[in-house]
Amino acid sequence: MLRNRGIVMPHHHTIIEKGLSMKKNRDSSELAARIAAAASQPAGRSSVPAPAPVLAPVAAPVLVSSAPVAKLKAATPVVAPAPEPAKAKKTKPAEPDTVPITLRPSSALLNKFVIKASERTVEEGRVVSAQQIMLEALERSVL
Repeated sequence: MLRNRGIVMPHHHTIIEKGLSMKKNRDSSELAARIAAAASQPAGRSSVPAPAPVLAPVAAPVLVSSAPVAKLKAATPVVAPAPEPAKAKKTKPAEPDTVPITLRPSSALLNKFVIKASERTVEEGRVVSAQQIMLEALERSVL
């Protein structure tokens, strides 16, 4: 809404008054007809329009014959082709048994670990987290 000298004017009125409007989509009438047709169908039915009515009835195909079928003698058993092996997915190496815990170090201690992690990241050329440095320090300590 626009405020003009204490008078509140809705924004949409100014747009309509100026004659600004959106360009009509060329397929909008077709879309409206499709939506209206879909809305008139019960829920759960296909949105595809029903096929044109058939003038002459068509006989249903016979699925079971009344005459017995002679059994074929198989000289060699038919073996189904072996399925192609699926592509091997890259899996991460199994981590040792771990338990999730939460640590709340002081800001100064955390900064030490972060600085050490950044130094190791530069040395090794890969990202080393402060958490990894903390775990290494805990493993080195004697309990």
